[in-house]
Amino acid sequence: MTKAYLLADKTSLEVRRDGLTTTIAVPAESSDPINTVVVLEIVGEPKVVDIQAVQDADGAVVLRAAVAKIDGDRAQYESGGAKDNIGFWTSAEDSVSWNFTVARPGEFEIEVTQACEGDGGSTYVVDVAGKDIEAAVKGTGNWDRYVTEKIGAVKLDAAGEYTLKVVPRKLVGAAVMNLRSVRLVPVR
Repeated sequence: MTKAYLLADKTSLEVRRDGLTTTIAVPAESSDPINTVVVLEIVGEPKVVDIQAVQDADGAVVLRAAVAKIDGDRAQYESGGAKDNIGFWTSAEDSVSWNFTVARPGEFEIEVTQACEGDGGSTYVVDVAGKDIEAAVKGTGNWDRYVTEKIGAVKLDAAGEYTLKVVPRKLVGAAVMNLRSVRLVPVR
């Protein structure tokens, strides 16, 4: 990146780099209360990089709905209010996945945070490192009332990149679930 500025004001913005992170300082007061555009000038073509989760300080990996790759036509990311989930998951043909990196391998408990109006009952599989873990969606009474369930454990034998995929097996009711996150927590 050679320069960063607001489209409405060509004054250069402060850019700080720290390892792989770039931070751009923007004014506290926006020049346009509805739509502020930050322009980034770069040399050459932009390189698109997949967002990839990494282990936190405690060794856990959090896979959030906002960065999931959705494969299918109906499931979609919802945001705003109590929403921050994969919703409108009305087809058992749709699936979601995440790429993540593990620096400290070992055994991990898998926790799924989900909501489902009514009784739930849809079933799904979490596929990671060649292991399928089957689970059933819990009814929470409302699409915005979330619960976190431990559904099983998986052993990641080596440091490196992995993919975790959530695939519905059976659709019961209007939709599979609202999926907020999947967490891999080290077993101590």
